[in-house]
Amino acid sequence: MNSPREKEQTNISAHDTLPKVLRHNAKQFGDETAVREKKFGIWNARTWREYARQTEYLALTLAAEGIGKGDVVLLQGGNGFYWLYGALAAQSCGAISAGIYADLSAAETKEMLERTGAKIVIAGGEEQADKLLELGDAIPEVRRIICNNPRGMRKYDDSRLLAMENALSRGATIASESPNRFNEMIDAGCGDESAMLVS
Repeated sequence: MNSPREKEQTNISAHDTLPKVLRHNAKQFGDETAVREKKFGIWNARTWREYARQTEYLALTLAAEGIGKGDVVLLQGGNGFYWLYGALAAQSCGAISAGIYADLSAAETKEMLERTGAKIVIAGGEEQADKLLELGDAIPEVRRIICNNPRGMRKYDDSRLLAMENALSRGATIASESPNRFNEMIDAGCGDESAMLVS
């Protein structure tokens, strides 16, 4: 029989990464509000279940793009749901997220990309994506730019661009074909691994 201390240790290791905590909370608190975001003066809420589902779909798309252990996913823009999904989706793949300020110039963004070696950037909107596209071939390591708010992006013809809604839709398809994939990914994670770069 396990002692209270051993039970506590088992419980901690079962939830030793943020994606594991998210999965636990989605099961435990399902339809309760997890996060809220204010847009145009109106609060929009996401339940724990929605939060976990969006993270799962984005993680599956990142994995399909080849993101795995030790890779870096750069998050650029202001606060929002997409930032939370991006950080947890990256960690779900065994990757590391790195956030950068929305007001960095294209040159500063390039420097951050070089320092982190990021292969995917999740951009908050058109302004952030513009900076990346302006850099063109100067950022060859970036294989995908996922744009959270792609309004006005139709004018661009860059194969790296992917709207967030399309990334989530792609992940939903993968989830329906491989329903255990996400759990397998996050179960492979370990609390001793790096989750985030902060500068």
